Amino acid sequence: MSFIRICHNGFSNGALLVAKASFKMISEDDKMIGNSKTTILAIGAAGRFGGFVVPELAKRGAKVRGFVRNAAQCDVARRHGVAEVAVGDLRDSASLAAALQGVGSVFYIAPAFMAGEAEVGVRIVRAATHAGVRRFVFSSVIHPTLSALVNHSAKAPVEDAILVSGMEYAFLQPTMFYQNFAEAWPEVLKTGVNALYAGRLPRGRRSGGDGAHRGPPDVRYLRALRRWCSRS
Repeated sequence: MSFIRICHNGFSNGALLVAKASFKMISEDDKMIGNSKTTILAIGAAGRFGGFVVPELAKRGAKVRGFVRNAAQCDVARRHGVAEVAVGDLRDSASLAAALQGVGSVFYIAPAFMAGEAEVGVRIVRAATHAGVRRFVFSSVIHPTLSALVNHSAKAPVEDAILVSGMEYAFLQPTMFYQNFAEAWPEVLKTGVNALYAGRLPRGRRSGGDGAHRGPPDVRYLRALRRWCSRS
């Protein structure tokens, strides 16, 4: 059995690392790729991370079934490379049961700031166990025990449920994805102000109560960010 926990610093191609780690965990050891009898369920197949994970699986010959919230997302999931689409609600047991039929592995990333995320995630794990799923890849977050951050603490019960499920698993725990800086990066270089991540810049004048630090930027920090952001 395989049990993996991957904590990684999110550089510019961090999401691709998540995709490749997911693929390795899902497909190793049992020759699942190219086996039409084995289906991988990708929950969130139409989302941003689904757009990295699903193509990595599909181009290796995996049969991927995408789980999406509504019919409008079906075309997006298909463009990402799914062979099948299941439309349903993560809170609906019948939707989950139908989507999990014949599934050998699951990739799950929760919708951002979903209400009741912990309860929904635990329900998904239990449904997967009941359906006989062998492997479960959960895109969690770094430090899921941070109770002050709801989007972190909601991951802990899901991890606990996976740990006792009997399934093989991988926990992916990304930290910060520096591609988040891409849109604002020209302005950061121009002004020396990083409002998104202001706490890393040296103390200086503040403007308008927005929390952004004014004054000379930490050149070493900016250079490091530029190196990360320029990686392909």
